[in-house]
Amino acid sequence: MRAGRQRAKKRRHLFYYLKVFDSLTGRLIGHLVDLSPGGMLLLVHDPLAIGEDYRLRLQLPEACGDRHDLVVEARSISCRREDSADRWGVSFRLGDIGRADRALLQSMIFKFEFGH
Repeated sequence: MRAGRQRAKKRRHLFYYLKVFDSLTGRLIGHLVDLSPGGMLLLVHDPLAIGEDYRLRLQLPEACGDRHDLVVEARSISCRREDSADRWGVSFRLGDIGRADRALLQSMIFKFEFGH
């Protein structure tokens, strides 16, 4: 995201730190700490390149019902060192998502937000 440009929709902070994997390799990429209808923030141990496309698999909590995971296409748009020297925050813009998956994301934003 460009400096000085504000986000159009408020991002919700999740109290569940959901595991996120590379769906092609199965490798743990990081943990979901922030989610909006169009993007997400992962906390990772190693920085990721900006502008790369990923196919991410989010491991869903039991509170999401019968679904155990959600696979989304996403592009990394920023990577910055967090307060802790060994953690990086990587922002992703989500690609096109089907109606059912979008409804699941909206449900997660509502159910798991801070300040509820």
